[in-house]
Amino acid sequence: TFTGNLRVASRAVLNIQGTGAGDTHGGTFKKFGAGTLTNDGTMNWSGGYIDVVGSGSLTNNGLFDISVDSNFGDRWVGTGTVTMRNNVGGVIVKSAGSGETAIGSLGIPGGTANYVNFVNDGAIDVQSGTLRFNIGYSGATGGGSVTHNGSIHIAQNATFEVGTVGAFVHSGTTVIDANGTLRHVGGFTNTATGVINGIGTIDVGTGVGNTLRNDGRIILGNGTHGTLNVTGNYVQGTGGLLSAGLGGAAAGQFDKLSVGGSAVIDGTLLVVEDAGYSRSA
Repeated sequence: TFTGNLRVASRAVLNIQGTGAGDTHGGTFKKFGAGTLTNDGTMNWSGGYIDVVGSGSLTNNGLFDISVDSNFGDRWVGTGTVTMRNNVGGVIVKSAGSGETAIGSLGIPGGTANYVNFVNDGAIDVQSGTLRFNIGYSGATGGGSVTHNGSIHIAQNATFEVGTVGAFVHSGTTVIDANGTLRHVGGFTNTATGVINGIGTIDVGTGVGNTLRNDGRIILGNGTHGTLNVTGNYVQGTGGLLSAGLGGAAAGQFDKLSVGGSAVIDGTLLVVEDAGYSRSA
């Protein structure tokens, strides 16, 4: 059980690997207690579950490389909420694994919630699979909080998710590649400083209350024309901007926002013409 203070120096490496045969019993898990872990170098999480059993803290100033589908949260009966920061200059990357990695979780309704209060001022790169924060499994609700002020890149076919109920403040920049997904079921606000750029999917769920509100900038396209899908409703405030590229009338020559529910657009709609585009008379 980790309960002390550990700093990974700028040129040092901490490898987090397997924790027992199949990790089938709580006694074999690595346990994160009321300790303080600061990474100024490199942390490689390549195997094993991590059971949160105390209210510790994790601060990343270096590289945190996640190459395993696993869980940092509720794996047994311990309680605690982790304070987690990815500071300016810090990078968190999910570099491998086609499944999911959860950071902060509740295994079952009524179980011992082990969520994180996470602030991202650095960079997150989801290259493979799904990176999830504050997830409730088996029908359990989410919790904790995610405040995004830095940058997130979601690669093709990858997903970044914040659990239902848990707070999600989107004030940074997120780039979504083709077939990538940004998910927070229940909806969220892209604040005045927030930027979302891409041609994938923003999944806020469906229904009356599941709304993406844009008070910042949403820029359609990502080096090529395409469609950004919003599964629920879309509301754009007076300070919001929606930018779409236009290069022609044929498929693949213009950007599109596809909204599954209702759409109310105030603010600014900016159409950016491609170089060499000529309007028809």
